[in-house]
Amino acid sequence: MSKVEELNKLALKLTGSNPYKKTIKESLESIATYLAGENVEVENIEDAIQKCTEYYSGGGGGGSRDWSAIGYAAEPEAIQDGYDYAVEILENWDSSITTTYNKYKNDIQLVYFPLVDTSNVTTMSGMFGNCSRLSAVPKFDMGKVTSVVEMFSYCRSITEIDLDFSYAFSKTSNLSSLFTTCESLKTIKFGNIDNISRDSNLGTYAYMFYGCNSLDNETLNDILKLLPKLRPTSTGTLKAFGISQAQATICESLSNYAAFTAAGWTTGY
Repeated sequence: MSKVEELNKLALKLTGSNPYKKTIKESLESIATYLAGENVEVENIEDAIQKCTEYYSGGGGGGSRDWSAIGYAAEPEAIQDGYDYAVEILENWDSSITTTYNKYKNDIQLVYFPLVDTSNVTTMSGMFGNCSRLSAVPKFDMGKVTSVVEMFSYCRSITEIDLDFSYAFSKTSNLSSLFTTCESLKTIKFGNIDNISRDSNLGTYAYMFYGCNSLDNETLNDILKLLPKLRPTSTGTLKAFGISQAQATICESLSNYAAFTAAGWTTGY
């Protein structure tokens, strides 16, 4: 039996309600399709097959791994190989770097970002751009960061972002596409919004939240509090920041909406 046939056979076995098994099944099917189409010689697939088979037969999903070592309280529910890649990033991290500009852009291996020392980083623009499999980031240090444009753009899998953006939002002139097309993103924890104090108007902010159609009401309510703090140069509207008309309608029922409009803002629709 060829390696491609083995992968296809294993993929068919991995069924059921467990989301991890479903993800493995889909990944194996994709690998098998690619190998069959490219006629790639695969000589190192046995170990992967063995590990997946052990998982299917009850060998476990890596419960012995220490997730706290990379900044997580417990093992997240996503592809297991992301753990090993996160450890690799952690082990090779240079704590003296001052920029992570486009550092992981288009990185399809990145599932979990580890808790690394970013205390010297000032630029994070494009850092995770188009990391379509990125599922989680820990609360790393953003105390010196002033540039975050397109930092999470097209991170289609991430559901929660908990970072203190207060310094960056006070200093940056460009927030365009920061979260654009993060279509699974439900919760953004911006840090202490009251700490945001700008000494000049925000320059560019188009598409900041464009395509973030899964945002929960708490996050939308925080956005109502956040946007007037940013002091855009033009008339302040939710539409200008990429908030959809359906989301704007929800915002009208939230507790921060009255203060939002009192500050001169509108939905823009």
